[in-house]
Amino acid sequence: MSTPSETWPVGLTADQSSTASPELSAGPVRRWPDAAPPADHDEVRRPASGRVLVCDDRCEVRDAIELALRSHPVLRLVGQAEDASSCLREIDRCRPDLLILDVNMPGGGPSITRELRRRWPGLFILVYSSHGQQRVREQMLDAGADQFVLKTGRLRPLLTALAAAA
Repeated sequence: MSTPSETWPVGLTADQSSTASPELSAGPVRRWPDAAPPADHDEVRRPASGRVLVCDDRCEVRDAIELALRSHPVLRLVGQAEDASSCLREIDRCRPDLLILDVNMPGGGPSITRELRRRWPGLFILVYSSHGQQRVREQMLDAGADQFVLKTGRLRPLLTALAAAA
């Protein structure tokens, strides 16, 4: 059983954590601000299947993730969005289980994360961001994101986090 003070490392592999700055080396997956999680909760929200929606304003990021997921045995890309309003429409249209959310896309950030959590409480929200500041990470997790992965220019940390969530 976890407690509100526990945190779990996210987004960095063992080889990256030794070279990353201390600020980026670990962060919470899911914190329970006022109480321990329910007894039947396994600490991290688990999606029902591997249906992935990627929301990033950069086309090259969306395309790279799409290419990486084409051969994945469990994960399947079901949609893409470039801003918060298209993200909301795509979630209604394709019903993903896992959402990759960029902090910097138009309309992105804590406010869209809170809205996503309110509308789709079972959606696994993985923030994929180039912002490595602890403050940004905490804001997104406090807003309802399940996990935070730092954009490093390599997709392996993202794919590892998605596979672990699926």
